[in-house]
Amino acid sequence: MQKTILQRGFYSRYFTRRSFLSFEKNDIFTNGRYLGSIGFTTDTDFTGKTVLELGAGCGRLTIPLYKMKILQKAKRYIVVEPSRGIEQIKHNFTNNIPGNIVFLQCDLEYLHKYVPYKTIDYFIASGVIPHIDMPLAEMMGEFKKFLTDDGLLHVVSSFHGFSKAIFRNLKNRLQGSSPFFKRCAALLQTMAQYFFLQPIMPSRIQGWYLRNFVIAASMGFIQKYRFFVEVLSVLPCNTWYSYKVYIKSAAQNDLFLTKWFHHSLAVLFGQGECNFNSLLKIPTPAELNRKSVFIYNKKSLYFSDAVWCELELRGIEPTSRVTLESIIKDETNIKRDSIVLLGYNYLDMPYYECYKMLINLGYKKIFHFQMFL
Repeated sequence: MQKTILQRGFYSRYFTRRSFLSFEKNDIFTNGRYLGSIGFTTDTDFTGKTVLELGAGCGRLTIPLYKMKILQKAKRYIVVEPSRGIEQIKHNFTNNIPGNIVFLQCDLEYLHKYVPYKTIDYFIASGVIPHIDMPLAEMMGEFKKFLTDDGLLHVVSSFHGFSKAIFRNLKNRLQGSSPFFKRCAALLQTMAQYFFLQPIMPSRIQGWYLRNFVIAASMGFIQKYRFFVEVLSVLPCNTWYSYKVYIKSAAQNDLFLTKWFHHSLAVLFGQGECNFNSLLKIPTPAELNRKSVFIYNKKSLYFSDAVWCELELRGIEPTSRVTLESIIKDETNIKRDSIVLLGYNYLDMPYYECYKMLINLGYKKIFHFQMFL
């Protein structure tokens, strides 16, 4: 309870400033290609459905869905946010709030007092799961209580595929310290990222930094700093949950993976039982070792080396390793029906851009490396 109160207060202040969590017209997180990579396109149909968005923040997803005319199709669209960020969402509608929207300023613990169980057709948990102080399997069970019999759970989170051990230890040590020390740590972390990831730094040092520290993908020094302020200030912040952890926690509540999107991590869960590999045609490690190609960016060798090491630790060794540049120039003899394992640096180019390039070249079986860690 104390963590929830502190977190609510932090975000009430945080959402008053421009950050990577804000709705910005020209921001990477609000453009159509990014939204498509997390599962929201103009084909997304909420017609006649009761939709609930949990932890809406200050509208980074809500407003774009409105701009795309997706939100308006719902029978009811319930926006849930415990902090004062909910006022920012209303403000971003610029006095044009659709009649089907309901605003609830509460958290998951008290949601059942306002929303009856088994009434939600589409439950969206975008960016909120890492910050709910509850075991993941128990949390998934709470989500399921609100779903209708054929309701769906849409999860969007962050999983970069590395342990980030030193950063996690730093974060734990900072808990209980004053906001001043956390802001100082955020400033140092921002400067460290610029220092360690500069091109002249040896690849092995960059790889060490990547594996042990969280990376801010936000543009500009100020936005990177605000990103680290959030990550270092909020508990919990479980961005370490992998695909396997999500799938196992969902399965304990008879929720199964029905679709995955080109973002790590964005997935859609239905109800019942399912085999992850067979339904979605996810290759096994043995298949990857027989007929897969590992594609990376030659400008970020440190990243691909770090990914390769993580895969080797899990017994995965793709049959070939080539650069995206050589694929684009058609300088390889890689067959179009090959299994593609994408180890591309998300700081160089968004994943959805890489997928688009490869799909346009005729590749169909494309997976990102985080799915196998």
